[in-house]
Amino acid sequence: MSKIVSEEMLNAYLDNELDEKDARFIDYQIKNNVQLQQRVEQLQDLKLKIRASYASVSPPAHHKIRQAKQKHVFSAGLAASLTLVAGLASGWYSHGYFNSFSTHSEYLLGVKLDNLKPEDNKIIIHLAKNDIALFDQALTKAETLLTRFDTLNQDGKIHVLANSYGMDLLRKGKSPYQKRIISMMKNHENIKFVACENTIKRLKATGKSVDLLPGVKVHGPVINEIVAGLKNGWTYMKI
Repeated sequence: MSKIVSEEMLNAYLDNELDEKDARFIDYQIKNNVQLQQRVEQLQDLKLKIRASYASVSPPAHHKIRQAKQKHVFSAGLAASLTLVAGLASGWYSHGYFNSFSTHSEYLLGVKLDNLKPEDNKIIIHLAKNDIALFDQALTKAETLLTRFDTLNQDGKIHVLANSYGMDLLRKGKSPYQKRIISMMKNHENIKFVACENTIKRLKATGKSVDLLPGVKVHGPVINEIVAGLKNGWTYMKI
């Protein structure tokens, strides 16, 4: 963990709550600090776990007004709780929290699809790293799933969500697989590529232009997209 980037600043950065100057500073620190890059990914996963846990809880009606008044208290407490829980959570990242959703693995066309059941037909593939091998892995799994849907005549859908440095997969001039992605979208109506709006804002705040591949959608925070998907029966795959 960088000595000059506090836990509170890092959480605010991930929630897109910093001003342009501070966001640019942390962008620079992350780019030049491998440990900080890993910490960002861990916090993203931790935020996702916490939000997914809370997403399944519906409060009683008489608590709703009280909750609205306490919302700002919860927001402040969440950042503090992330600091406390993170030290206890290293096992989640090494074992994969979402592996608990299913213990079934299968091979399709020579590609291993971890924790995927035959009946799973709504798949989220999530990328947060700029790594050409991971880019290829994500696209190969998506292509394999599309082939499975066609072979089984299954009404399946795939959303490839990219944020942080993983969004380079979807940027013109950055992506090593531009033609491949465009071809996938052209030939399959049931796959959607989504770029994170918060990541785009942070890139633009540092003076960088963001030119996405044609057909790529832009949605709100990717974590919110994943949580919404989980609530509606989608299967999550972190690459």
